[in-house]
Amino acid sequence: MVLSMPATVRRPEPPCRDEDLETAQFTHAEAQSELARLREQADSAKVAAAEAEQTCARAVAALDGVKAEAAKATLNAERHQEVSLRPSSGCVQAGRR
Repeated sequence: MVLSMPATVRRPEPPCRDEDLETAQFTHAEAQSELARLREQADSAKVAAAEAEQTCARAVAALDGVKAEAAKATLNAERHQEVSLRPSSGCVQAGRR
């Protein structure tokens, strides 16, 4: 006994109406416009990111300079303190006789 599956009936698709075509074209034009706007925003974001990286690099360089100056000042202060705390070696100190 051979069982056969019933054939599926395929209905023809209705022809595309002018309204559907216009709607599709309008939707396509809107999508293209949105894509152009998003690309422009992406380009602006890339420029802003590059500028931010440059600003960051300048800030880091300035901070490194400030750190170097602070290290020098600390070293000079330590040397000054060492010299001030040493017993005098016969030199006349200002204000003393």
